[in-house]
Amino acid sequence: LGRNFIGIEIEPKYYAIAERRINQTMENLL
Repeated sequence: LGRNFIGIEIEPKYYAIAERRINQTMENLL
């Protein structure tokens, strides 16, 4: 998509969830 993401999350579990969702989305786009 040509986008760069900057995210800030205090809770590691929410960071992990977001990271997994982003990675799955990127895989689906390829």
